Amino acid sequence: MSGNLYNIDDYTINDIVTILDLSYPIPKDIIFNTIDKNIKSTPNKQIETFYENMKKRVEQYLLENGTDTITEDGYGLNNL
Repeated sequence: MSGNLYNIDDYTINDIVTILDLSYPIPKDIIFNTIDKNIKSTPNKQIETFYENMKKRVEQYLLENGTDTITEDGYGLNNL
């Protein structure tokens, strides 16, 4: 990692799944609901921005890969 813990570009999908404490397979609505809960639960603007950027990256990743579910043996272990 680059040293900036809030730089979403330094995280893989697997890292994001771990941060969100989710289990495979993960439908996109579960991912986005979990990210939204984290955004709403923090008063820290830097962490809020981190989660907002996470959501954008996951949206981009799902769109680019033509999927709406992250699985352990497929899209789950690739870099964003």
